[in-house]
Amino acid sequence: MAATDILEVFDEEAGLSFAVSPTFGGEFASLRVRRANRWVELLHRANRFDRPRAGWRGRAPWLFPAVGRSIRAGRPGSYALGGRVYPMPIHGFVKDRAWELSSVDKRSVVCVAASDAETRKMYPYDFELTVVYSLLPDGFSARAEVVSAPSNPGSMPFSFGNHLTLAIPFGPGGDGGACIVRSPASKELFLSDKGLLTGGSAPSPCRSGRVLRDDPRLCDMVLGGFPAGECWAELSDPASFGVRVRQSVLGDAGHARFVFYSDGGRTFFCPEPWYGDPNSLNGGSSLVRLAPGERFDWEMEITVV
Repeated sequence: MAATDILEVFDEEAGLSFAVSPTFGGEFASLRVRRANRWVELLHRANRFDRPRAGWRGRAPWLFPAVGRSIRAGRPGSYALGGRVYPMPIHGFVKDRAWELSSVDKRSVVCVAASDAETRKMYPYDFELTVVYSLLPDGFSARAEVVSAPSNPGSMPFSFGNHLTLAIPFGPGGDGGACIVRSPASKELFLSDKGLLTGGSAPSPCRSGRVLRDDPRLCDMVLGGFPAGECWAELSDPASFGVRVRQSVLGDAGHARFVFYSDGGRTFFCPEPWYGDPNSLNGGSSLVRLAPGERFDWEMEITVV
């Protein structure tokens, strides 16, 4: 594929459209909905693949095999495994790689990322990550499957997630700072100044909804303790509509998180679904551990409410 190739799935009747770029991280490159006879782009920096001079790149990068920072001996960017030290970029490496297009039809796109000689320099396991992007009646779905190669010498550890970046406000004349954040999570998990969990927690402030401008913590927050089957976060623009992001995982959902990140409500808000915690490759907790030949299934749904 050419470097600028973008695949679009479009449903005029439903008023839904998404785009995926296999070349640039195999991620959602655009999410559009039609409201009041106008198309609204939901993603910050949609279909833009240049690196901004400052600030966050936007769109919806995949996070694998690490979420957040990997910090060893007080220094970011590495982890220890089996007596060796490996480099690991923030949020892993699949976001920075070209993926392969597996299939495309009128309602879905399938992309695949797989291990190779370059990934083994950072992560000594063979894997295949497949994502199926599709339309829902009221939004979008990304279903991910991670398979540990049968040839792996032991269980493959990783954490997983997506850095979904919503452009705010959703409607013309709206105010991003007035958007309301809501989630059924029971806990806020405290972060250190290095972006790692401290082990401390408090009741979540988001159960009844918080205005983005009124609570600076929402610019960098981790939520956990979700009720069974209710792992979601919602961002509502009082001047237009809301977007709910839900994650589901086949198996134990105890390590499911939502991480919030924002520029203070000026242009974007990230309701990031994570499975696992920062620095999990070093800390060893909140990891998926796949035996050779096993698979991990995870889904992100993005719906308009």
